[in-house]
Formats: sequence, structure tokens, C-alpha cells
Amino acid sequence: MLHLCTPTPPLILGGNDSIGFAPYHTFYGNLGEHMSQVGLSVAVDRNLWDRPQCVGEWASLLLHSAKLIEMVIFLGVKSMFSN
Repeated sequence: MLHLCTPTPPLILGGNDSIGFAPYHTFYGNLGEHMSQVGLSVAVDRNLWDRPQCVGEWASLLLHSAKLIEMVIFLGVKSMFSN
């Protein structure tokens, strides 16, 4: 399963039936800034992960958003276990 955030539809060649797509479902405080720095749009409506273009035969495997599990990871916070 490839978790993607892409402003263009993913291109897949036929015969890669074991490849599936899901949205890049991660957030951290500087994500928008980092995406802008590398020329990616931060607009949610421009994430075309679920519109793959196939050359040849491909059995579509797209992860439904209802199957996503929310998980929070704190970055940059000093651990209470640190010295």
C-alpha cells in the first residue's frame, strides 16, 4: 500500500496488481511549510491519490477513507523520560 499526496494522478503499469493506494494521512506543525518549500500544494482538493491512471490491466486497490485510523504522534516535545 502506497500512501500518497500527489497533485497529479499516479501512473501505474499493468501487471502490478499488488500495488494499492491510500491517502498520505499524516500531519505535523510544519507540514504546510515543508510542502510549500518543495512546490507541493497544501490544498486538500489537489491530492489526487485516488485517481490512478493505468497503462494496461490493473485491479484497482484503493483504501477507503473509513478504514483510516487516526493516530497522534507528538514531535518536538521533550519527553518526561529525558534527562
